[in-house]
Amino acid sequence: MKKKISGFTLVELIVTVVILGIVSSLTYLNYNFQRRKNELRGATAQVQVIAAAERLYYLNTRAFWSTTDTANTNTRLGLHIRDTYFDNYRVTASGGTFTMSVDGGAATYTFNAQGVRTGCSGTDCIP
Repeated sequence: MKKKISGFTLVELIVTVVILGIVSSLTYLNYNFQRRKNELRGATAQVQVIAAAERLYYLNTRAFWSTTDTANTNTRLGLHIRDTYFDNYRVTASGGTFTMSVDGGAATYTFNAQGVRTGCSGTDCIP
């Protein structure tokens, strides 16, 4: 009498490992995208703080202040913004308006005076 051996074949194990690899790579890509979206939300909150400081500065001086990078923005507007999410929070003032820009990865985001995103340039823009 033949004894039946039970177990998994090598092909079944390889297929299982390949499927797990595909699922884990899709999960990682989604996690990375969600993390970047959360960073953008944090950066937007910081931009709104800068917008409020610029409007307060305007009330006192009747002019907006242009800044070149995060350290300059903090010094000129009396803030404590850190480059936690993106680099180089800067303000460009012209006449009675101003826009803010931040760099993140291979993208540059632009915000209006209310802190609402108006544009993104670069290959790494988050919708």
